[in-house]
Amino acid sequence: MVIEDCLIVSFLSSVWRFIQDALSVFRWRVIQAGFIVQVVLISVTEF
Repeated sequence: MVIEDCLIVSFLSSVWRFIQDALSVFRWRVIQAGFIVQVVLISVTEF
């Protein structure tokens, strides 16, 4: 019983870590995309 609980806890923590990593990567991609859009808009409005 205790071993199963430990396995479940470790599994949940690894899943949580994976979700956090995915969220941070997604946030970084969104920031990158916003930066690229800003650069494109600035270059377009200057011409």
